[in-house]
Amino acid sequence: MKRKDAFGVIAALFLISTLFMPQDSNWWIYMLVIGVVFGILWLVWKE
Repeated sequence: MKRKDAFGVIAALFLISTLFMPQDSNWWIYMLVIGVVFGILWLVWKE
């Protein structure tokens, strides 16, 4: 698996996990931020 593909998979997992977390917890915000960061890395990574 290439690094760009790994970034995409990680971003998808973190963003999907936000759907199953209660929105009043801090973990929801952390998962959302990490998912967005990996999503941006997936979009801009050149391979």
